Amino acid sequence: MSVDGRESAILAVESLRACGGTDIAAGLEKATRIFEDRRERNPVSSIILLSDGQDNYCRSGSQMLKKLPASIRSRNKQDEVPVHTFGFGTDHDANIMHAIFDEGLQGVVDVGNLDLASKQLIQVVGERVEIARPEVCSPADQVVSLEVDRQRNRVSVAEAIAEAQGLAEMGNLEGARAILTQRRETLLATPAARAGDGLSSLLETELREITDRMATMDLYAQTGRAHALSGMSSHSLQRATTRGDTTTSCLSAVPSYSSGGINCVTFEQQQAQPQCLSGGATPFASAAASPQVGAYETSSMVRMVHKSKNFGTSDQLY
Repeated sequence: MSVDGRESAILAVESLRACGGTDIAAGLEKATRIFEDRRERNPVSSIILLSDGQDNYCRSGSQMLKKLPASIRSRNKQDEVPVHTFGFGTDHDANIMHAIFDEGLQGVVDVGNLDLASKQLIQVVGERVEIARPEVCSPADQVVSLEVDRQRNRVSVAEAIAEAQGLAEMGNLEGARAILTQRRETLLATPAARAGDGLSSLLETELREITDRMATMDLYAQTGRAHALSGMSSHSLQRATTRGDTTTSCLSAVPSYSSGGINCVTFEQQQAQPQCLSGGATPFASAAASPQVGAYETSSMVRMVHKSKNFGTSDQLY
């Protein structure tokens, strides 16, 4: 942007005033028109939806999905307009935000027409593959792969959160907590968890947090639902999410200060704390290699957020 362009943009933003109710579908429709009419076609562009309240026009996820623009609901990746949703405060509608995120995740694979009418026999050249299944496994064959085990833990925890959230929506908090507690006990007994895997430790903390937020229906409505849905979104795409006051994320806290029970420290400080483990992209890595990382928070993501928060106040981090 030119200097005049930047000044014009600032004036436009400062002239915005909030009034009336909350109509998320209308906002997304406007954003979609801008998205589709833009001159510069950045291939990684997307819409970011931020909301801190209840929608006054749609009271259910299904009603909201029917009102969304066709490009948001499209399952064609070429026509799809990606939307990232962020809910703020205890009054935002976590169900609707999750429904918008979850739209269009299913897909259809067309294998074409398998024409058997010609009755032609096609020979396919391939190699023979044999898998040995010995009657007695050697000690080496019985060793569990920690990388496979940690990913199995991730899938298992994601399934437990989804099952518990479904019971919580029906008012069965006792059953929801029982599922999370049982899965947490199972997780702690896995080889990866016993080996001190950082991801497994974060998954255990996540299960404990969501269990605590399902203590009562009021608490579940305030924070439990949003935390559970956010966790489900995170695990389904193996992508980072921020969930406010949580002990599994460092993204929402200011470095060197305590937030939500966890101390987020600078890169230099963490080099002096080798006992901390990274749960990010590198399995079983020491925290000396990167800032404290959440389950799906890459090291570069955490550094970027910390640098942004310290911009203009400190240049010691980087």
